[in-house]
Amino acid sequence: MRRYIYGVSKEEVNKFVEENRVVRDWLSKYEEGTLRCNAQTLCRFFKWLRVKQDIHLSPEELLNEQITILRNRDSSVGDRSRHLRLVLDFCRDNPDFKG
Repeated sequence: MRRYIYGVSKEEVNKFVEENRVVRDWLSKYEEGTLRCNAQTLCRFFKWLRVKQDIHLSPEELLNEQITILRNRDSSVGDRSRHLRLVLDFCRDNPDFKG
């Protein structure tokens, strides 16, 4: 059995989905199998943000921050792509995805 550094338990995933309305809304369009996989990946991403990046944002806060950045005409390309870079770092540098 493979151990994930940023792994999450079923209880953590359930709590994460239960506590985040925007996550529930987004997941509602998926079928059960895909829904579980997406919920687990989102939960792992936000755990990785806390553990590795020391970023403590809820999914709703992250979306609101991104909307604010995108609406600000003075924001730089770096500001606008900050969250994208975090997702890419999560995928590229996360030891859970090696091999």
